Amino acid sequence: MAGFGSKKATRAAATSPPVTPDASSDTTVGSRKRMISEGSYDPAPETKKPYATSSSDGYVPAKLDSLQNGNMRSLLDVIDKLRSVGLNDVLSLPALVVCGDQSSGKSSVLEAITQIPFPRNAMLCTRFATEIILRREAKRSITASIVFSDGRAPIRSTTTDFSKLPEFIREAKEHIEHDTFGSDSVPGSGNAPGLKAFFSEMLSITVSGPDMPPLSLVDLPGLIHSETQTHSKNDVDFINVLISKYISNPRSIILAVVSAKHDYANQVILQKARTVDPKGARTLGVITKPDCLEEDSAEEESWISLAQNKDINFELGWHMLRNRAQNETLSSFDERDSMEKEFFAGRAVYRTMDKNTLGIGPLRERLSRLLFAHLKNEIPKLNKELEEELDKTSKLLAALGDQRGTVWDTRTFLMKSSMKYNALLTDALSGNYNDDFFRSTPSISAKLRANIQTNNSYFAKVMLVFGAKYKFKDVPSEILDIIGKEKDIRLDENAKSVIYAKGLQKVKTRSQAVGWVCAKMKTSRGEELPGSVNATLLKELYWEQTANWEALTLTYVASMANHIRDFLEKLIQYVMPADVAERVLKLKILPSLACQKDNAIAELSRMINDNSRAPMTYNHYYTDTIQKLRHQKLMTKVKRIVNSMGPTTIGPGTGNGTALFLNTLDQELVEPDMDKFTAEEALDCLMALYKDKLKNYVAAVTETVIERHLVAPLRDSPISPVALARLSDDEVRVLAGEPEHIRNERSRLSAMKSSLEVGKEAFQSALLQFD
Repeated sequence: MAGFGSKKATRAAATSPPVTPDASSDTTVGSRKRMISEGSYDPAPETKKPYATSSSDGYVPAKLDSLQNGNMRSLLDVIDKLRSVGLNDVLSLPALVVCGDQSSGKSSVLEAITQIPFPRNAMLCTRFATEIILRREAKRSITASIVFSDGRAPIRSTTTDFSKLPEFIREAKEHIEHDTFGSDSVPGSGNAPGLKAFFSEMLSITVSGPDMPPLSLVDLPGLIHSETQTHSKNDVDFINVLISKYISNPRSIILAVVSAKHDYANQVILQKARTVDPKGARTLGVITKPDCLEEDSAEEESWISLAQNKDINFELGWHMLRNRAQNETLSSFDERDSMEKEFFAGRAVYRTMDKNTLGIGPLRERLSRLLFAHLKNEIPKLNKELEEELDKTSKLLAALGDQRGTVWDTRTFLMKSSMKYNALLTDALSGNYNDDFFRSTPSISAKLRANIQTNNSYFAKVMLVFGAKYKFKDVPSEILDIIGKEKDIRLDENAKSVIYAKGLQKVKTRSQAVGWVCAKMKTSRGEELPGSVNATLLKELYWEQTANWEALTLTYVASMANHIRDFLEKLIQYVMPADVAERVLKLKILPSLACQKDNAIAELSRMINDNSRAPMTYNHYYTDTIQKLRHQKLMTKVKRIVNSMGPTTIGPGTGNGTALFLNTLDQELVEPDMDKFTAEEALDCLMALYKDKLKNYVAAVTETVIERHLVAPLRDSPISPVALARLSDDEVRVLAGEPEHIRNERSRLSAMKSSLEVGKEAFQSALLQFD
């Protein structure tokens, strides 16, 4: 046999012709003698064969038929086909995971289920994950592969002699130890300097034959509760991570093995299984070594209670096995099964239990039904996942764009991408959202014109509500009737722009506002007579009331620049692969956008400077509003006087009534406090002027600052076909050349896509056959 330690062992890329054993050859005899000396091989295979014999093919398991029936095979064929096209690492395929505490009898359970011999050694425990893959093929063979954790190609060795399997496993372990720690290490010695107890490498054993069910089983290293002299804390942590990785797979059926030699409350695997599978929907508890319990003892009663699902409840229930004792390791599988039956039949307590929960035969039947139900449930999900993985891989491959091996290819790629980019940009600015790009993003961010319009409207609302430095409350109704009542504008109170604007604004009542104007009058008073308004007063009031405009608008300009940047990032990433998009964005698009933002801020600065001059308006709205305010305030006073006098007749010939009314009116209309009267007049003028100026300011910001400097220049793209045509070859390579890691990724994705497509076809064919 071409063993793992020989030069004939092959890497995955090479092939190793199977060796047909010759019963009379010295090699075979010597191999068997060596295994006999190690206590792992039956010295009399002609009388103690665990397998049915075949004159040409070696040994074949005789009792795996219980894992098969017509429908079962159809379902398992699906898994086998997916595995055969290399999708085992892409999709989480169903598997039976045998796990438990160290020396719980896990390997014996796996051996009893598969009837495949494993090395037997009292001082040897499993030191790495062992995957057993049963595959149905025309020819019988065993292929053992060492799968390295560092990504190296696996080492494989193949034979058609099933009796060689124990030797395969032993040599694989020795090879892993030697490969990992060098020739000076002592394989199998826990005390060897530098020797880890457990390895992250995996041994994968594929057993093929015409009657093999495509089934996957995994034997994991036993759980260790704490560090010892032979096992460090790293060993304990490593094995916990390894087991968690396997049992966390929702498609794994967990065979949680516990030994009756130890208190099950202290066997960690039960806690770990319930953590990942709280209801036990995919966990089957397996109790081993019940023969170690004293008959009719309290301990035996406790374990039977557990087996009957009365203590720890698993939906899949529990099962009891009596495996070979230490002095029975040379017995055949038939003898092992007979001794097990005799044990359960010999004790009265087991005769009262459900026979379907005792012994290896019923366990195989339970696994058969369990696997069938499990696979029926998982097959549709697998099909969906394969479709999703194929779609994902196709998109990733498409995202890499066309191959760019030469400058000509690169330039052509850039031109094609540029035309697509600029066409979509034009559509976005025009509000034409028919392309898939605009539907690929559910938010408004991909619809540029809609986003601009929405944000402009929001800015106008923010300015209307929070633009003024002082918000006036308790304004008389006669004034609000003319200037306009505050509209019920709803803004997101949690929005950053609203929080910022709200923090800049202060609230003043009408009385406080009049006091604020009076204070301004005192500091701005000139040569005017009492009751007259200084021309400086209204300017200073207006400047202070509009003091927050610059800060609010700068925030808005920055926000709009970010919205546009986000859109351009989405767009360039849509039309170009990620590596090129990143370079084009950094070298071309963002510098251009930064220039546009600088121009917008410069334009805003000019507007703010204009606003710092004496306010001027030629809008008749302002003068009409002032006249209406004065008239309305006068009429309000007159109405109040009339209502206060009660029923009175005035007019020609009414005498005293008319005189009384005119006298009262004359007294009430005279304002004794001229400063207050002047302040109220100035405040009314400010409110009318502010409203008129705010409309003009918001329009100027949206049209001149935003549209002229941030939006319109987008049409003159820095990556237009004309701009790209001017680039030198070196510039083209820098901008869009394909690096080696992208070429490698393209190759990997292409191979993955091919495998997935083959898998999809095989999946559909198998499902059609099953239907």
